[in-house]
Amino acid sequence: MPWFLDAIGWLDQHSGSLLAVITAAYATMTYLLLREAREGRRNQLLPKMQADLYGDSHEIRTLRIRNVGIGPALDARVDIHVDWGEIKNDRIWIEGSLMPGEERFLPLGLEDSWTGIVIGQKHDFDTGSVRLDGTFRDVYERKHNINQKIDVMEIIRSRRQSEVRETWGRDRIGG
Repeated sequence: MPWFLDAIGWLDQHSGSLLAVITAAYATMTYLLLREAREGRRNQLLPKMQADLYGDSHEIRTLRIRNVGIGPALDARVDIHVDWGEIKNDRIWIEGSLMPGEERFLPLGLEDSWTGIVIGQKHDFDTGSVRLDGTFRDVYERKHNINQKIDVMEIIRSRRQSEVRETWGRDRIGG
């Protein structure tokens, strides 16, 4: 008897078991695909907190914290550490919710020491930094961290370079 007839006989005899194995494999793949799709939908609603120093081109006045993500940031708690030359200041910022696109302006806590950090003057604190450590939740109750350090020297360099570019551009256009 040829081998393929033996194979067909074996398949016929074990068809129920083979069907169960194939069905289990399809069910597992479907579950994994659905889990991945659900995680993708959840990731579409992730909040993303971003902080930067805010002010005009000559003076840094406040810390701006904003939600640049698509979903709301809930129960935010951020420890703000200001280390600017001789000035040391720690603050805590707590916010119930920060919706996408919203921003908060927080004082740096330098009012007693310095009314603002003036860039390019003799009291220029080029070695400062602002560090943020904190947590917030998304709409699915998942906890996220914000760990960011803002280097003041980097900001001052970029502002000075942009002022030089503006002056150079004006001189070229006018000359």
